[in-house]
Amino acid sequence: TYTFTATSNRNLIANFTANTPGPYSLFVIAKPNDGGSISIVGTTATGTTNTVVAEANSGYTFTNWTEFGIPVSINPSYSFTLTSNRNLVANFIITPTGIVNQVTDDLIHVYPNPSTGVFNVQMNSIENVQLKVSDSFGKSVYQNNSVSPSQITTGISIDLSSQANGVYFLEITTGKNTRTEKIILEK
Repeated sequence: TYTFTATSNRNLIANFTANTPGPYSLFVIAKPNDGGSISIVGTTATGTTNTVVAEANSGYTFTNWTEFGIPVSINPSYSFTLTSNRNLVANFIITPTGIVNQVTDDLIHVYPNPSTGVFNVQMNSIENVQLKVSDSFGKSVYQNNSVSPSQITTGISIDLSSQANGVYFLEITTGKNTRTEKIILEK
């Protein structure tokens, strides 16, 4: 700032120098640490396109990339332009074990997957059905313990449009058998 009293005509020249942005840092971690590995494709120079790739270790499933707890991508490969410091977390969960998949693929159809909010579950002549949807942290976001026979044949709509984008797990229990489907919400 330059302040003066105008007593006559003056010619003023302002000289500026360009501020070069950056350099910016890219920090990536896996959560939990043994959940998987992370690689960075390309350079981490300011203004360049960068890709981070998460690969789940045995016994784990990749769920999403977050930054300060906010999901930024549900794809293991995430590309972005480096225009600020970035702190990315590749989130993994332990793959459920002990799931009995005796319910055959031709008996249950889940569509569309990925979905923008509503998933349809269609089943052929299955009785005693219970449905449960959990988020990637294991929190139940939908449950139907008494699917009616008419819903089994016509199909069941599960509305997850109020949930955040991400990976969810649909657990279908029919009597003694359980099947888990990974479903993806992308609005």
